[in-house]
Amino acid sequence: MAAEANQPSLIPAVSAVYFVVVSILIGLATVTVGGLWPSTHLPSLPVPYTALQLVFGLLVGFCNVAGGAVAYISDGITAWQSINPSLIFAVFLPTLVMASALELNWHMLKRAWANVALLAFVGTFINAVLITIVGRFVMPYSWSWSEAGLLGSILSATDPVAVTALMSAVGASERLQTVIAGESLVNDGVAFVLFEIAEQWQAGDRLTAGSVIGFTFKASFGGAGMGIAFGLAASLLLSLMFDNPVGELWVIVVAAYSLFMVTDEPLLFPRLQILGLSAMLALVACGMVVIAFGRAFISPRAQPFCRHWWRWADWTANTLIFFLSGALIASEVYKSSTLVGKDWGWAVALWALLLAIRAAGITLLYPLTSRLGYGMNWRDAIIVTWAGLRGAVGLVLALSVRNSEDLGSQEFRERLFFFVSLQALLTVVLQGTTMQPLLRVLGFLDLSGAERAVQRAAAQAVDEYGKQAEGELEQQRQISPWQALLGEPDWQRVDALGELGVEKLLEGRPGAAATTVSLEERIEDLRTRALCVTLGAYEEMYDAQFLSPPTFNRLKDATDAAMDGVGSRFDSWRCLQARFGWLARLQRVQARLPRSRWLAWARAAVSAARRISADREVAATAAFVLAHRYAATHLAALLDSAAAAQQAKSLGVSWRQTTLGQTSGMISGTTGWRPLLLTDVEDIDWAHRDALLADVLSNLHRSGSPEQQQLREQALDSVLAEMRQAEAAAAAHLQALRAAHPHSAQRVVTLQTAIALLDRKVDLLAALQSAGMLEQRESACEQAVPQYHTTRQALRR
Repeated sequence: MAAEANQPSLIPAVSAVYFVVVSILIGLATVTVGGLWPSTHLPSLPVPYTALQLVFGLLVGFCNVAGGAVAYISDGITAWQSINPSLIFAVFLPTLVMASALELNWHMLKRAWANVALLAFVGTFINAVLITIVGRFVMPYSWSWSEAGLLGSILSATDPVAVTALMSAVGASERLQTVIAGESLVNDGVAFVLFEIAEQWQAGDRLTAGSVIGFTFKASFGGAGMGIAFGLAASLLLSLMFDNPVGELWVIVVAAYSLFMVTDEPLLFPRLQILGLSAMLALVACGMVVIAFGRAFISPRAQPFCRHWWRWADWTANTLIFFLSGALIASEVYKSSTLVGKDWGWAVALWALLLAIRAAGITLLYPLTSRLGYGMNWRDAIIVTWAGLRGAVGLVLALSVRNSEDLGSQEFRERLFFFVSLQALLTVVLQGTTMQPLLRVLGFLDLSGAERAVQRAAAQAVDEYGKQAEGELEQQRQISPWQALLGEPDWQRVDALGELGVEKLLEGRPGAAATTVSLEERIEDLRTRALCVTLGAYEEMYDAQFLSPPTFNRLKDATDAAMDGVGSRFDSWRCLQARFGWLARLQRVQARLPRSRWLAWARAAVSAARRISADREVAATAAFVLAHRYAATHLAALLDSAAAAQQAKSLGVSWRQTTLGQTSGMISGTTGWRPLLLTDVEDIDWAHRDALLADVLSNLHRSGSPEQQQLREQALDSVLAEMRQAEAAAAAHLQALRAAHPHSAQRVVTLQTAIALLDRKVDLLAALQSAGMLEQRESACEQAVPQYHTTRQALRR
């Protein structure tokens, strides 16, 4: 009987879980239909996934309240409505903010930080003031300044959940995504601070200029400082782990949720409540520190796992929050007793006013944003204005006002929630669905002349390769064991099913027709592609554990900086040299330290830091030389000459097969190859892959008119000369380093050789286990090769 008496109390909780299941099922149905939609040969749906989820949630909510309660759905909506908004924040916000932050490009964020800060801090304050004025004098509800301030603080910032999901879905450039996503993340933290001030004002607290400034200072800088501390702690823990995907993932997850618990709901540390820290700014700061310092320490085997997990968590959170938002909008609007017909008209008018206010703020800041960072042009300003979406974060804030009786009358609270809800709906649906067409109209999705030429050559190579592969399969029909058992395939059907038609895919791209490409445009394109190849070589070296995380970070940051200047020069070596200052500084410090025995510990610490810095500089310089040789090999194939063929033959087809052997000779001073490093660890046909790339480049070289071919050769000669000059400067620097720090060169090549040897042994153990010759407990790498992790950890310095 007692169990039966307690049974009804479980219904809301169970219904809330069923509501989550229904949300996920509808989300899965949406992405499944979206994946099958192109196969119907109908025009693709221009609606982002998050906008569809919001609309579906809206429809389910209206059907529930207007057409009769649906089993479990009505109870689920009621359960979620009754949940404290702070709990919704605690569940979703750390995941959403951290997932968005981890997708940012750290170099681009640093370069564009001035624009991000102006838009997030100054722009948000301008938006809040103007929206407050609109609520006070334009809206026909006779709201007080504090009531209008609540509206202004909630609607002043764009929503990172909606914006980041949209920008990745519509295919915006990475630079534009970084600016918009960075602004949306930071400005929500600013809006949180403004909301807390407006909330205290509306609740009747006595506010002075000093108290407002003090609270703002504590919330902003205190929250950011707390986030930096947690981010550094997470980065330190990541540097101490290796090859532990679950542990490395949970370091970031625990850092995000514990930080939110300390700053927003300090249950474990009640005294921190008096600090008034901003949880949103703390999460943003923590995420930026992790991508700057901690992300490179995630081991190569754990990176795919962490990346897929965060994408799964981001998709799940977006699915739930937008579907829930739509259901809550429908339920609250339908049940409201204070709304009248004119409120709907004013909601649409407010949407237009919000666009105008955001445009005005961006226009006021344009003289600065056009000169700072990457430099914002008028097309960027239009996209940034149109990307001012409101979403789940504002809805949760409005819901907290709706549920707080001390923040005004019921009429005001219901109307405030209605206006915020309608802005979320209108911005996500109207602006979200039209973002991609707007990007296309403004030319953001267009291909340059050089890009079109390269893509056409690549498409031709893929189609030609497909024909050759089909012929090879037909010739081997007597050899294939599948055909021996099952008989002949339907070769006409094989041809139809295996047709990609890559060239046809380019016909719909803007500007797909052939155009004349200038010499400057070709040089810029070739510089960019050369740097992309070098960056890919760095990533392969890092995945093979031949580069430590700090060294890889330095090389990647230098390559990103060089890509920023490809329009004027190829200065990858100068960008890397600018990051080599620590060794010289430590040498000066070591020379100036007194020989007192009381400072022996200081001399030892500086000597150890100098040794580590020398090792990293040696490894980075050698990797730079090898990556540029590898990139030059691919570019030289464009010349289609005997000299280029001889150069490609002498350099080899893969940095793993050739340049890695040259690394050993280059660093240690010996000549010849190291046979130990000639075989790839992974089962990849590198020679075949690089031969296919050479075919693409050769097709590109032979295409076009004689004048265009001559321009292409001039561009190639120019870029190859720049790359040879950079390689020669780096090789000279490496020789100087070897002369000054011979033990560093030997340590680097010793660790690389030992890792290659251990990798071979571990791969053999795995192969023996797969063949059934060893049991799991007999082939544990940690037991069979105890030096495995020690050597790899030594390289991670």
